[in-house]
Amino acid sequence: MSPEIVECYIKAGQVIANIRERVRGIVEEGMPLLSLCEKVETLIDQGGCRPAFPCNVDINEIAAHYTSPPDDPKVIPSEAVVKIDLGAHLDGYVADTALTVSFDPLYEVMVQAVEEALEKAIELVRPGAKFNDVGSTIERKIKAYGFYPVRNLCGHLTTRFIVHVPVSIPNVASPFETGKFAPDNVYAIEPFATTADAAGEVVSLKEAYIYHLIKLKPPKAAGVQKLLRTIKERYWTLPFAKRWLLDILPSEKLDRAFATLLSHKIIQPYPVLIEKTARPVAQAEHTILLTKNDAMIIT
Repeated sequence: MSPEIVECYIKAGQVIANIRERVRGIVEEGMPLLSLCEKVETLIDQGGCRPAFPCNVDINEIAAHYTSPPDDPKVIPSEAVVKIDLGAHLDGYVADTALTVSFDPLYEVMVQAVEEALEKAIELVRPGAKFNDVGSTIERKIKAYGFYPVRNLCGHLTTRFIVHVPVSIPNVASPFETGKFAPDNVYAIEPFATTADAAGEVVSLKEAYIYHLIKLKPPKAAGVQKLLRTIKERYWTLPFAKRWLLDILPSEKLDRAFATLLSHKIIQPYPVLIEKTARPVAQAEHTILLTKNDAMIIT
């Protein structure tokens, strides 16, 4: 990994680390979710980076993949457990982080559980360390607080223009997981916790508001081609939101073109994920750049 690439990662990490801490003082009950998403994304732009994916604002039992659609009327409800997942990239080099804010005192300890689980997990990250050891540590720490890890959400590897490389760093003991950390790679560690009476598992809803490009052969309709060209030029394989494309076509034409890309499987949705028994979920996340001699927390 060249020094120039390392600098890109460090810059992206610094930008979202600063924004993450600012968000703690911005988020409040009654706040429109769309305002929060747009605020975070604007701050990333102002920091000299680009959003690596749409800002996720996941409320209570929603664990991942909710970002506001255009004209989203939703607001943060009272006594909510709010997860904000944000990422930035510089020239495609991605940093990813998340925090949880609980407006219900009952779940403040659950937030502390995931934050401490993350801290203990990161202490293990070094070349040759086993992914399973990280998962075991996260599970033990979360359970020690009386909560339960979400077993089918996990950390991941990230590479240029790809947020989630198919490498799984578990949040539970997983004896059949044989993966190991390797130098010159960037990993996101992200524990998720839920209540002890929950299933500890997420399931997909039919709704989705985040998408990514998977093919480059559109139908010949002019509007569809224009939309696909814009997605490719702006985001390439990084996730995006439909609300980021409102400047491309008039509303009705955008809806038709977007539906065509979906039906032809040119773009793919990320379904909203909820805890199976509708219990609240907390999340914490850092990105680690691993060299031969060091594990650098860039967020």
